[in-house]
Amino acid sequence: EYLDFFARHPDWPGRAALRRAGERQMPSGLPAAEVFGFFAGEPPQTGLGALRLAEALSTSGREGAAEAEIRRAWTGFSMTAYERTAVLARWKAVVAPANEARLDMLLWRGLTGEAEAMLPLVPPDWQKLAQARIATRRDAEGLQYAINQVPAALKEDPGLAYERYL
Repeated sequence: EYLDFFARHPDWPGRAALRRAGERQMPSGLPAAEVFGFFAGEPPQTGLGALRLAEALSTSGREGAAEAEIRRAWTGFSMTAYERTAVLARWKAVVAPANEARLDMLLWRGLTGEAEAMLPLVPPDWQKLAQARIATRRDAEGLQYAINQVPAALKEDPGLAYERYL
């Protein structure tokens, strides 16, 4: 239905929001051809959309393209717990090198709950940095202690400076 609507109304106001809503309605196991049709000419705009496209690419034997899409989504989109779990269940090794980048992106966007869910996936130094950034954002008790725990190599992190001084 979404594809038909978009074809008939290419200039519809709020089209981007409708596309995101359509992506969020895509069920698992949708035929690859339907997924490819939905994303023809326009990449996914949500974590679930990217997950569905990566699944379709993978089932079509295009694993390299699937992995590239998952990496793009991992560092560019907010994801629900379901989406995060699905990505990690299938592509954990693919996204692991980008875990710090994902954590940083989430913190810059103020998505502290999602950032906290990422803590077990990053090295201890990054955990301390993230905890300090979150504590600073929340003006939490123990803030100075959290900042003091950040390793010297990460003390000048732009995100920490932003949280502290802006």
